[in-house]
Amino acid sequence: MKNNRRYDLSERLIHFFRNLDLDDGTAPHLPEEWGWSNIAEPPKFSAMFLMRCAIRHGRIWATWAMRSRVRTIYGPNPAICFTDMPTAAFLEASFERQKAGQKISSMALTFSKKHMFDLGARPVIYGLTEDNVSIPSGGGGGPRIIPVSAMPYGEQYRYVAYYPTGSRRVDWTHEREWRWRYNGSLKEFESEIVQHGQVNGVRDIPGLDIYNQTLNNIGVIVNTDEEAKMVLHDVLVLVDRRQISPTTYDYVFVSDKIPSPATIRDPDSEQEAIANATIDLTEFITPKPQRDHRLAQRVKAISLEVEASAGDPKVGEPGGCWLWLVDNVHVLTRALLNCGNVVINREGKYLMPLHLSNGERALRQREEITTELAQRLGKEFGIESGYYSVLASNDPNGLPFYNDNHINNERHYNLSCYGLS
Repeated sequence: MKNNRRYDLSERLIHFFRNLDLDDGTAPHLPEEWGWSNIAEPPKFSAMFLMRCAIRHGRIWATWAMRSRVRTIYGPNPAICFTDMPTAAFLEASFERQKAGQKISSMALTFSKKHMFDLGARPVIYGLTEDNVSIPSGGGGGPRIIPVSAMPYGEQYRYVAYYPTGSRRVDWTHEREWRWRYNGSLKEFESEIVQHGQVNGVRDIPGLDIYNQTLNNIGVIVNTDEEAKMVLHDVLVLVDRRQISPTTYDYVFVSDKIPSPATIRDPDSEQEAIANATIDLTEFITPKPQRDHRLAQRVKAISLEVEASAGDPKVGEPGGCWLWLVDNVHVLTRALLNCGNVVINREGKYLMPLHLSNGERALRQREEITTELAQRLGKEFGIESGYYSVLASNDPNGLPFYNDNHINNERHYNLSCYGLS
C-alpha cells in the first residue's frame, strides 16, 4: 500500500452519470414515479437529474449497461460500474469524450475503494486467456452467458471484451473499470417489466442502497457552483430528516473552480482541492439558541399581525395549511427548524404551521394569510417562501390541494431537462 501514492492511482472509485435518451437503445428501465420533487419529462434525462435522484433516494441502479439494445454486462446479474481513475484523469477523459459526442459526463459520486471492495466491488477482467471461447452475441437484449468452463458463473459480470488487434478492435481498458454485482432477486422487477414495460418507483429497480451500508465520506463531482448548491440542498434535507449523518457526504468538488484538470494531477494537489471542497454542515445544523428564539418570535409576531389584518373568520373548506420555506439554507429556515417549528414532508418541503389565534378559518382564508406572511418575510428577511395546503387533512404528506408556484427553483425541484440543450 505504501507504493500507491502516485499520480496515476486513486484510493477512490468514481461512478459517473450520463445523459439518457429512451430512443437510442442504451437507457435502462426507468420508473414511472420518481418521487421527492423530481420532475421527469421523457424521453431525455440529464446526468445531473439522475445523480440528484441517486442522492435523494440513496440508491444507485444496477443495470446491464445496454448498447444498441444489447447487454454489455455478462452473466445472470446486473451491476454498477465504477472507474478508479484519479479525479484529474476522470475530468480530462470526461471533457474530451463529451466533446467527441461519447456517452459520459463529469457528474459523479465517489466512494472509498476499500469500502466498496468490502461490499463486493471488484476490478473487471479484460478478455479471456482462451481465444476460442464462444461469446454470446446478446441479440434481442437477453442474457449473455459465457460457458462456465471459460469463466465461473458468479464472475461473469466482471468480463469486458478486449480485442486490441485484428479487424474488430475493442479496447475499454482506458476506463479502468470496477463493478459491483447485484445479488438480490430479480423476480419482481422482471415481472413488472413483462406486465407493464416499466417499474413503479425508483426503489423497484435493482441497485445499491448507499445509505443502508457502511459507506460514508461520499464525494460528489459537479461542474458549477450552482450545481454544488443543488447538491447541498439535497444533502441537507437528508440530514435534517435524520436519514443520513452529517458525515455521510465528505465533499462536493466543483470542476469549474480549478484552472484545468492538469493542476490536480499530483496527489497532494488533488487532496488539497478536495479539502477545499469539503462539505461543512456545522454552520447549518448547529443550533444558535438566542438567534433562533429571536427569529422564531419575530415570525410569530408577524403571523399574528397578518392574521389581525385578515378580518373575521370565513367559513369554507377544511384542511391543513403551512408556510413553505423554499430555501433550506437560509438563516430563518434554520432558526425555525431548530426551534421545532418546521416539519419536512416526503417531498423535501420545509413547512411551518401557521401561528393563528383563531383556528376556525377556512382553508382558502388561511392560504391568503400565508401568502401575505410570505411576502412580509420576503421583504424583511429576503427569503423565498409561499403556502402549501392539503384539502380535508392536516397531514403534510397528503396530496397537496395547492401550493405557491416555485417551479423555477432548481434547488428544490430536480428537473430532468437540466443542462440539456
